[in-house]
Amino acid sequence: MRPLLFILSLFIISLNYVSLRAQDYSEGKVVFDSYSITLPSLSEKDAPLTVNFSWVNNSRNVSILITSAFVSCPCVTTEFDNELVPPGGRSLIKVTFNPKGKVGKYEKKVTVFTSLSSQKPTAILRLNIEVVPDK
Repeated sequence: MRPLLFILSLFIISLNYVSLRAQDYSEGKVVFDSYSITLPSLSEKDAPLTVNFSWVNNSRNVSILITSAFVSCPCVTTEFDNELVPPGGRSLIKVTFNPKGKVGKYEKKVTVFTSLSSQKPTAILRLNIEVVPDK
């Protein structure tokens, strides 16, 4: 009798776990292919460099919109579509770094907000950069 109760308890626990996981999934989730990109070394005279942070709407029934992306420095700019991304759809955020006058090693952050929450960031993206002085 005890093994049967044990197995039944495990089954109930696993059903609750699956239910919670399905609920989280259906409420919407943004998943980026990468949350951090390391740029090649740049000279401070180099032209601005743009990289793409690609993401997928990993939900079953919620379309998601990127509402804003805040940068940690005016040397970083962002560009993204103002369109709803359907469940399973993909989009990207273009992030451009301008090395002019920025000699040194840096980690620049982009804080991304979506229609999922205006209070809590959906993601924090990072650019790792080294800018060398001109010779």
